[in-house]
Amino acid sequence: MKYIPLSKKRKKLLLKDIAALFHSEEEAWDFLKQTEMFELIDKSQNVRYLLDANQKVIFFWHETTWLPSLHLLMKKQLNVHSAWVDEGAVRFILNGADIFGQGIVRKDEDIKEDDLVVVRNPQNTPIALGKSLVSAPEMVKGRVIKNLHHVGDKIHAFSR
Repeated sequence: MKYIPLSKKRKKLLLKDIAALFHSEEEAWDFLKQTEMFELIDKSQNVRYLLDANQKVIFFWHETTWLPSLHLLMKKQLNVHSAWVDEGAVRFILNGADIFGQGIVRKDEDIKEDDLVVVRNPQNTPIALGKSLVSAPEMVKGRVIKNLHHVGDKIHAFSR
């Protein structure tokens, strides 16, 4: 395992990956400048995390890009769609299940296929981050959001 402090140059490269998550590129850059960050690389487990000074995961590498962690989504409003699920769906999602349309009680109506979606419980707390498999109007039944990160997974557990 290797911890690497992020230099200003590395943060500028990171800006390209995360700018769309913020309301403006300037807001993203301000966040990067004000946040002391370290990159954690564990090649044996194929893991890459960006940690804040408190060793909380704030971004994680997924396939080809950096995604926000639930820790970050709980403290910062980002430019990510939301879907709310009923209480019956929560325990399945917290065990890693994908999100099914039958459990969704409300959603942003402009969700498109492949969009990032924060899955929220009835109390509005983020419990998972997923990738939409269909657009909002099609989120009626069946598997509609792929669960990428949820409360209790290895990314979340690392942040405790």
